Amino acid sequence: MPELERLVLARVDSDFINATSYAAAAADAGALTEVVLDVSGFARVDITLEVTTTGNMSNAFIAVRSTSKAQPDLGTDSDWSRMNRIANVDTSSGVDTSVPLVECIPIASVGRHTITLPVTNRFVSAVVWADGTGGRGNVYMYRGS
Repeated sequence: MPELERLVLARVDSDFINATSYAAAAADAGALTEVVLDVSGFARVDITLEVTTTGNMSNAFIAVRSTSKAQPDLGTDSDWSRMNRIANVDTSSGVDTSVPLVECIPIASVGRHTITLPVTNRFVSAVVWADGTGGRGNVYMYRGS
């Protein structure tokens, strides 16, 4: 069983921030996890989004940030790098186009939703937001080998 690190957005059972993009969410302290998780020696991180109230949100979004900076500031986005995914590969040149990875989790009812992502830096944090208001819940992170 991996060691549990509980990361709370602002407080236990807090409102998910309603935002239209990563940039809007990252600028709102309420969307940032308050704790930086040290993942040294671990290959992955599991993130569980526990929805306790759905409100009028239909999707929740999680963007994972990582850094090797010794003392990263959660509120300074430039202290962090984001995971990317390949969006398109140009078949004639072989050059790919990357876009930041944002996990979209459809929310139909209360419950838990878990995603697993690889880690490459020493510290991890997350930005979590929703596409509507009134959604509440918790965010947990687990370090996994």
